[in-house]
Amino acid sequence: MPKKILIAGAGIGGLTAAACLIKAGHEVRIFEQAPELIEVGAGIQMSANAMHVLIDLGLADALSAIAVRPEAYVFRLHDTGEVISQFALADEHLRLHRAPYNQLHRADLQRLLVGKVEQLKKDVIRLSSRVTRFEETASEVRVRLASGETVSGDLLIGADGVKSAVRAQIAGAHARGMERLVTESQHENLPMRRLNEKLGYRPTIANIVYQGALL
Repeated sequence: MPKKILIAGAGIGGLTAAACLIKAGHEVRIFEQAPELIEVGAGIQMSANAMHVLIDLGLADALSAIAVRPEAYVFRLHDTGEVISQFALADEHLRLHRAPYNQLHRADLQRLLVGKVEQLKKDVIRLSSRVTRFEETASEVRVRLASGETVSGDLLIGADGVKSAVRAQIAGAHARGMERLVTESQHENLPMRRLNEKLGYRPTIANIVYQGALL
């Protein structure tokens, strides 16, 4: 039976959950505190598990058009640039896991997900709507917004970021959020591809080893 599902947060997690749930036939509403959807941050690495979900949503071609697929993960000495270790990505990752390994900018991924959600169902995302707390009863969950409005549903998903009000209510106000691992990615990837063709550059992920530390 279809459920009425409320999602706090229209970031990558909330949008992906919404798209999957709408595709499965559920009624979904997303409440986002920001007045407009602007993703911050840098690059994001998407390995097989995440890519299988996005491929199932029909985003494979759109992702391929904007992502960089590094051929290898390379470890180099800081002073000489000597390669001391590496393992293959790109074709090898696709062969082993039946999904590509992609790098792209978070904002680009968010735009794709917003488009997918809106394609599946219009008017799902509600902006300037910050979830402040929730209440549970035997039959439903009630979400309270900063405006004072209350919205009811069958299920609540807290995807409202590192300062999540949903997590704070469940785990306590002093619960630590997930540590954020941010890596650099080529945002202007179309010009980069042209450069690759002219210079024969092969994109890789590089870790520089300095005095036993990984940078």
